[in-house]
Amino acid sequence: IDHLVLEVGADGVRVKDARLVQLGAQEWPPSSKVAEIAGRYSAVIEELMGRQVGECPDALRRVRGGVRSSTLGNWITDAMRAATNADVAIHNKTGIRADLEGGKVAVRGLYEVAPFDNTLVVVELTGQQLWDLMDNAAAEDRTFLEASGIKLRYNLKAEAGKRVEELLVGGKAIDLKKSYKVVTNSFLATGGDGHVIFTRGPHTTDGKLLRDVLIDTLSGPVGCVADKSARIAD
Repeated sequence: IDHLVLEVGADGVRVKDARLVQLGAQEWPPSSKVAEIAGRYSAVIEELMGRQVGECPDALRRVRGGVRSSTLGNWITDAMRAATNADVAIHNKTGIRADLEGGKVAVRGLYEVAPFDNTLVVVELTGQQLWDLMDNAAAEDRTFLEASGIKLRYNLKAEAGKRVEELLVGGKAIDLKKSYKVVTNSFLATGGDGHVIFTRGPHTTDGKLLRDVLIDTLSGPVGCVADKSARIAD
């Protein structure tokens, strides 16, 4: 643990002492009472996390680094779009924290993929705003996105504002003046990772946890089948 002593005086605050204190099991034996309480909760958590919700014939993988879409990102965003009947679904690559391995999948596996308690938010964006959002998404690793309902081709050598070479929505060229229903997660909806364009459209909060949507999808008719096409490419 950290040991920190601060001294507050008229001239401000200064650190008087700061050091790490090593706690060994011999000096600090476990409390039998705490262990009994932790054991009870551990059993409940293990039962919840170990519940099987589906099976994946093949692993669904992320793409770490680069703008290209992944099978796992395609599956997640398809689930988001289906749950809200939106035109487009968008999720940040940085928010997908693990691959979904092949074989039987328990609730724990989906917590590893989506550990944050993000909910679904539907944002109404114009075609121009959606275009600008996707152009900004190619700026750096932390802004890269996964998507459903669109097909996008980048020119990563182009300057900001001109990176998008082609953007289709629902198989048709985007209409810059049209309004589109875009579902995203609550982190991005507040402008997370620099995606401030999400804050400029009317919001409708679905309130359902993204992770629960994935559990429902995996245990339902769609299961673990993912589109393998490159929806976003360069």
